[in-house]
Amino acid sequence: MEFDIRSLDSAKKFVSEFTGMTEQEYNIEKFDGFDGFELLWDVLPNHIKEIDISDLRIVAFHITGSLDECKEVKENGLVDLQKVLSNDTTLSRELKKAGVQIDIANKLVSCDDNSYALDDTESSRALFFVSNRLLNDYCVNGFFFNDDIFSYGNMVYKRPEFLMNIGELFPKVRSLDELWKRKSKSYKINFYATVEQIAKFTFGLSNEFDPPYRDGGILSDDMKIKKWLLSYALERARDNLVTEKFLYIKNGVIIPPEQFISIDELNYEE
Repeated sequence: MEFDIRSLDSAKKFVSEFTGMTEQEYNIEKFDGFDGFELLWDVLPNHIKEIDISDLRIVAFHITGSLDECKEVKENGLVDLQKVLSNDTTLSRELKKAGVQIDIANKLVSCDDNSYALDDTESSRALFFVSNRLLNDYCVNGFFFNDDIFSYGNMVYKRPEFLMNIGELFPKVRSLDELWKRKSKSYKINFYATVEQIAKFTFGLSNEFDPPYRDGGILSDDMKIKKWLLSYALERARDNLVTEKFLYIKNGVIIPPEQFISIDELNYEE
């Protein structure tokens, strides 16, 4: 089974397979809205409990601007930012050519004669964003759905967003940022992940952000995830989702090429 809300049709397919109901059965007025969703959930528990989501293929897509037609991605998979910068990659090589040195282990970043401690995040806004990307927000991520990726901020479809971040800290790097945007091709990497590979906060599983479902406090994590999956698939199937939804992979986890569904070049006209 696949959880796939990239399109309305794929969302409808998941809801039907997950609930065992036809579109006519689940898409009636009494099951609409928050209270309606809880009514729908009430008639499904025995069926839902039997579903094993450990091997569920959870589909998403990653957007990137590549200088090598995604050759590195095809060979190495989707790799988190720390690994990209620590290994011999196009991004790490180009940053070194620009004079940037990144030492994640010792929490240092420098360019020419300017050096900063990554944990000194109060010294500047630019350093805060670089530090956050390198030490906290470095995981592989993607979109469960986004119907207009070209309108998404920071032009992530043209170059790694990190180039913008570090360009604000070291103005010298801005020329690399602009060069990458001019020379790159944009790609949509469709892939699947398993529940085990995905960061739990993606599904709202944390003390602070538990999903606001009824009985959320007594449901197991497994049932909370199932409820999250169904609620978002149902809203997507009804075309009620108006903003993009994100997937976050656990820190340090690589999405291997075997989990790629397709890599599609995107055409964007200014």
